[in-house]
Amino acid sequence: MVDDCCYPDESWRNKEFFLAIQNHDNRCFDRLFNHVDIQNVTQPILNENYSAPRFALYCSNVYALQKLLATGLFQETHIKLCDALFNINDKYSKTADCIQVLANLQKISEEDVTAFVKAIEFVPEKFLLELLKKGLFLPIKSPEFVVTKVRPTVLSELFDSLIDMNENRFMSIDYSTFDKKKAVKDGITIATQMEIIEAIASRETHQQLLAHPIIQLFLDLKWRELSRLFYLNFCLYIFFVCSCVSYILCKLHEYEIWTGFFCALTAFGMIYLIVRECLHLGIDYKQYLRDLRNYMAWIMIILLIVLVLSKHSDNLNWKCSLTILLLLTELLQMFAYLPTLPWALHIHMFWMVMKSFMKNFLFYSLFVGAFGLCFYIMIGLNGEPKENLNGFNSTVNVVLKTTAMMIGELDTSSMKFNDPFTIALFLGLIFVVTIVLYNLINGSAIHDILEIQKGAKINVSLQRTKLLAAMEHRLRIRQKWNFLTNNFILQNYKHRTLHKVSILWHAGKVCFARAKWCTSDEETPNNGADGSERSSVDYDMIKCLEAIAIKSQNIMDEQNQHRNEMKMMIIERVNKFLDTIPSSRTEPCKTN
Repeated sequence: MVDDCCYPDESWRNKEFFLAIQNHDNRCFDRLFNHVDIQNVTQPILNENYSAPRFALYCSNVYALQKLLATGLFQETHIKLCDALFNINDKYSKTADCIQVLANLQKISEEDVTAFVKAIEFVPEKFLLELLKKGLFLPIKSPEFVVTKVRPTVLSELFDSLIDMNENRFMSIDYSTFDKKKAVKDGITIATQMEIIEAIASRETHQQLLAHPIIQLFLDLKWRELSRLFYLNFCLYIFFVCSCVSYILCKLHEYEIWTGFFCALTAFGMIYLIVRECLHLGIDYKQYLRDLRNYMAWIMIILLIVLVLSKHSDNLNWKCSLTILLLLTELLQMFAYLPTLPWALHIHMFWMVMKSFMKNFLFYSLFVGAFGLCFYIMIGLNGEPKENLNGFNSTVNVVLKTTAMMIGELDTSSMKFNDPFTIALFLGLIFVVTIVLYNLINGSAIHDILEIQKGAKINVSLQRTKLLAAMEHRLRIRQKWNFLTNNFILQNYKHRTLHKVSILWHAGKVCFARAKWCTSDEETPNNGADGSERSSVDYDMIKCLEAIAIKSQNIMDEQNQHRNEMKMMIIERVNKFLDTIPSSRTEPCKTN
């Protein structure tokens, strides 16, 4: 008897072959596999001829796609990633598995990634979540940084799904999704875990994700890994600031005994600063030249060189004052990166309020300038001796005097008004500038402070993300140079990636996290002494993780319960239908 699947008619076999792929009939597909010209057979879809693996991808048939690609007869031109998006429906898991097969066989090209990013807005959230859970596309950095295009709600659900908790409240967090070791083709680069967090922080719409306990825990563990380098730089800079200030005071007061000693310490600090800035410039000169603080650092270095080389203290007052201000500015910036929340929050408040004040004052200064010119005309040009003009004798003094009057320094007892219009002008200054504008500026500053306090965790995480990303980037480049990495500070740094974190509960509010790391050339974490590290973690953060895990577990339980109810309802209807059939052989359907 002739096998139905091996019918001599070739067109019929081709039709049945594609029908088996469409219906996921693996038995019929296997019988036809060796009786069909799989390399040349095509199926018309949407006015285009689809090859066999492309049609399998379109139908989300994982088995057929994997078997066809295993033959090695098909190139990337026979498959298009976007074909998987045309016929998704409710087969999210199967379609994601098909794309994972393509990724494992390096069949995803640079053009596929670009096309996927352009279509990501129209991709269903559930399907996108399935892809991200498998680690697909999330770590891709170029040609498009995919994580910046994913909606924040999808990323939040992804982070929630990474938390697992058993009945004994033992929690584990899987960070391997951020760093899947998939082989990629030329033109596609994979981002590190820190670069993914930095990309999330770079988008204003995604910054609320920095408050997620998954990100908080990662930044905390990463900070402990790289903090030694920061604290070394911080201590050296504190020593440098003390030496510079002492040298400036001794030089201005001409204390020759101590001047030479602090001059030597200052020179040592300057060498350290010059080496540090040159290293940063050589590592990433484009990013370095875009940062205004780097220019301030070089101005400070130049001023210190001038102070050290100057033999006399004449005409050095403004240089010394400017140097101290620049030293303070850099020191405040370093305080902002300290892990203690109040320090970082207060420094961030200071910079944000100052920026807000400068923006507002640029507009409000028009009123100050207008009133100042009016006073100069009405009082400064009245022909009286200049010493009796109360600061209105020149345009520069008028601006300074009016600005001081803005904050309430009116000095009315020494002012002489020549006519009623000058009196009205002065009263207008009091109302418009001193009362209205000054209170507007104060109200704007209070509003900024409330906004910063409202998002304090996000702001602190944002600052720490920028610092850790810059430190890791510099260390990776230094590692390529094999420079400054084999020392007691960075001896354990090998660009490790976080694989998994286990939360260990103890009595009271004491919690520990056991982190498993792996180096860049390892697929699985090292189980040796360096592969697992134990450190204490914040209790409130663990409670947030527990709440998310319980919520996710409840959602899964509800879904399973709904699925079981639907299954039981279908079985019940089938049994009722079978009962209506008059056949003695019919037996009721039994559940497993």
